[in-house]
Amino acid sequence: MADRWERPLPCQDAHGRDRELTVFVSAENLVGLRTPPGESALISPEVVKQVQSALMAAVIETTHRVAE
Repeated sequence: MADRWERPLPCQDAHGRDRELTVFVSAENLVGLRTPPGESALISPEVVKQVQSALMAAVIETTHRVAE
């Protein structure tokens, strides 16, 4: 099934190439973190804060869905 909510964030792979990681909420109300396939996602301290914020927003999104 398709994801119902997602927030893409910048990262780099182990070779320094720009990539994207995504915090998402699945159709089953599960919170996930999608990284580049088969690679590590390296994130800067500033992006760590964005990941934290996105994870909190995803949890709030699932809470609203359960309440509906």
